Amino acid sequence: MSGRNLQVSRLFKVLTILEGTSNGLTVTEIFERLQEWSVEVTERTIYRDLEGLKDAGFPLNVKGTDTDGANRWTLEKTIRLTNYEVTPV
Repeated sequence: MSGRNLQVSRLFKVLTILEGTSNGLTVTEIFERLQEWSVEVTERTIYRDLEGLKDAGFPLNVKGTDTDGANRWTLEKTIRLTNYEVTPV
């Protein structure tokens, strides 16, 4: 896999990681979990990915902070990607 596909794969993994937690994760925790999946990434890139996903309309929120003051990111459990409705013919 290369280039754009790596980015899409990484973004999907970030969403998957966040979906699996109810208390949210810090960027450092997300970084550590991505490392377990052998994803080469920096914490700075994770910050950019989270902001990009949020700007794209994914329901990402900051849910408090941990003891070090780092933001804990969460993904809302109930989401709808679009408002598109199919009208029966």
